[in-house]
Amino acid sequence: MSAADELAVLIQAGYELQLVKYLGALSATVLIYDYLLTSELEVKYVWKYPWSAVKILYLATRYTPFIDTTVMVLYRDLLWGTSPETCHIAIGAVTWMYVIGMAVAETLLVIRTWAVWGRSRKVAIFLIVHAVVTLSVVCYSTSVYVDSLVFSYMPLFSGCFGIQASKISYVNWSLFMVAESVYLGMMLGKAYPLYKQGRDLSGLYRMLLKDGIAFYIVLFTLSAINLVVVLTQAGILSTILSTPIRVIHAILATRMVYHIRETATRSSRAGDAYTMNTLRSMKFVAGNKPQSATYALASRSSDGTDEV
Repeated sequence: MSAADELAVLIQAGYELQLVKYLGALSATVLIYDYLLTSELEVKYVWKYPWSAVKILYLATRYTPFIDTTVMVLYRDLLWGTSPETCHIAIGAVTWMYVIGMAVAETLLVIRTWAVWGRSRKVAIFLIVHAVVTLSVVCYSTSVYVDSLVFSYMPLFSGCFGIQASKISYVNWSLFMVAESVYLGMMLGKAYPLYKQGRDLSGLYRMLLKDGIAFYIVLFTLSAINLVVVLTQAGILSTILSTPIRVIHAILATRMVYHIRETATRSSRAGDAYTMNTLRSMKFVAGNKPQSATYALASRSSDGTDEV
């Protein structure tokens, strides 16, 4: 390869690295901006409620992106003189954090889907089996992907410069697409008969269906786009959408919690009988007083028990 060719390759590599850095910085900015916008809602609809599984899942979904996105931006984009070995450890750890974080966020969305289906035991078994199988395959493919990462020291560029990575990450995004398709199908399968019957859905239930369908369409579309990128791009460009999708996934999941609790609070104050009575069999709490599952996600039970 001539000196001119080597220079051209170096310029192209630098251009690709800058694109990834810009999107990483943009993702971090969006994450911080969303936090500032919704911090008041978090205090009102999360911190003032008792501890529960949903609250723990929310906090993990809300705050882990600040850790993994910061580490990714520092090591991949900003730090100078980072050794290939250090890059492999840091980026590998962040990759696992992305997978775990998205799995936690997905659990919040799955709980919402389960609530819409009346806390059905059969639906719960299906969702659990589907999640276990999906997560097992995702963990295996992630392990192979992390082991395949190779970095090079580039004195002219800051951050970690990846020169090799397995294409097996397409398996993860394919499985995310399948999962979003399944959950979207479940939401549509519940919504269509109700609308076909001309039932006047109101309050919390309508919000659950509307937001659920919209969220799954967005997540499916993002996974599909990223799958195309992974399969068609080489080197560092194949990871260009990983951080933005991680951030968007977390934002959607946490905003879903706000919407549920805000709508449920309005419904209870307005005496929304359809929402509060039709869903009464969907309990997420223990106690004598019946509550709807969706309402249990949104409020403290009168006897002080924790919601799930």
